[in-house]
Order: sequence, then C-alpha cells, then structure tokens
Amino acid sequence: SMWLISEGEIKFPIVLPAGIAAKARMCTNMAEKIKELGYRNTCAYSTLLYPSPSSTRDILTWLMSKLPRKEESRAEEVL
Repeated sequence: SMWLISEGEIKFPIVLPAGIAAKARMCTNMAEKIKELGYRNTCAYSTLLYPSPSSTRDILTWLMSKLPRKEESRAEEVL
C-alpha cells in the first residue's frame, strides 16, 4: 500500500529478512517512510516489529485512507 500511496517511490520487500538486526533496520526505514507520508501517531521500528492490535489497526486504517480511490483515477483518465 505504501507503493500505491507514494506513486511507486517507496518500495519494501513483502517478507522481512532473517536476521534481527536486518529486521530492525527495515522496520526503522518503514516507520520513517510512514511518518514522511504524514502519519502523526507514534510509529517506530518496535511498533512494526512487535505490533499491538491497536497500533496495527491505527496504521492500517491510516494507510487505507491514503490509498487512491477508483473514482479519482477515473477522473484523471478523463482529464
């Protein structure tokens, strides 16, 4: 979803790497990108690596609200 929101600029692998240090680096990068996209609540590597149900719901709800709508893409095609 971050790929769609950023119009292809932000890309992350679907699967986390095996090592804990690599996982922490990737989650840190993802958290920074989420904050750059405008997420205002707490988001750090630990939020993504060791999520709680409420933080996961908050982030996913926010990400879904940022996804392009079908109507918007159709309107752009007409223009």
